[in-house]
Amino acid sequence: PLLKKYAPYYDDFVNLTLHGGQLDVRGHYQVEFTDKLTLAQLSNAVVHLTNLRVAERGATNDVMELGDLTVAGIDGDLLAQTVAVDTFTATGGRVAVRKLADGLPNLARMFMKEQPARQPPPATPQRPAAHTKPWQLNMREMRSDDHTATASGFFGDQHTACREFRLTHLHVVTEPLSVTVDDIFIDGPRIDQVIPAGLTNLFARPVSTNAPSHKPPTTAKPAPAPLPFVQIGSVTITNGVTTFTDESLPTPVAIVVTGLTVRVTGFATDTNGVTDIHVAARVDNVAPVDVTGRVNPFAMDATTAMKVGMH
Repeated sequence: PLLKKYAPYYDDFVNLTLHGGQLDVRGHYQVEFTDKLTLAQLSNAVVHLTNLRVAERGATNDVMELGDLTVAGIDGDLLAQTVAVDTFTATGGRVAVRKLADGLPNLARMFMKEQPARQPPPATPQRPAAHTKPWQLNMREMRSDDHTATASGFFGDQHTACREFRLTHLHVVTEPLSVTVDDIFIDGPRIDQVIPAGLTNLFARPVSTNAPSHKPPTTAKPAPAPLPFVQIGSVTITNGVTTFTDESLPTPVAIVVTGLTVRVTGFATDTNGVTDIHVAARVDNVAPVDVTGRVNPFAMDATTAMKVGMH
């Protein structure tokens, strides 16, 4: 069905207008009750979204577009709390982000509509939280092709694009939170950063006001919460391009990095883990750069070995 015909159901919660979008959901389900729920399963489900076009409320220009999104081979078991997905594919995405007068991005305003104040419900005694079984998600492959994004008003103008993104064998557990991925592959990423002439030079030395400095009393900071466990077998980036143009300086600066290739293996949010990194690129199409090393980003006292070559 066309999504925009359901506008009466979501207009009170968002500040957006759907100019397009068709959703198709199919699958098989089984539900059984006795004196309680004994079976609730979904099998071989498919979600297909096409021609999604989203604009700000009352605007004609779309700020979000998605040509095709397909999630196939979905199996779920409510009692076992498991979800399995065979493939997740998306193509033809475009996002345009801009800074509003109040400092928030336009996307935040589109999806965060202020609700009228309501009288809070009466307080009820809190029961101790019962131990719940964690949810688990397994996905064989995620693929995303031909996407672009632009941003303006935050730190100059940015444009990003990616020809292909592929992720294989994703496994997520909710409690405690952990994420494991076999491989991530990115081909043809591009990042363009432009600092316009009207923007203040961020590298200029600030003017001293000669005001006396008063340091606030130091207070003990609580220990940071432990990071969730994340493990990625390998990350590979090929054919990357990045450009940086700063027009705010007296003499404008332009740097172009081409042929960016990155290979990262063994990444984990574990103080005992070691990550191998190799980066190769060419600066302004003339100066090859090669970086190879082994690091442990989550053990501050661990030894880091890096080799940098420039020609």
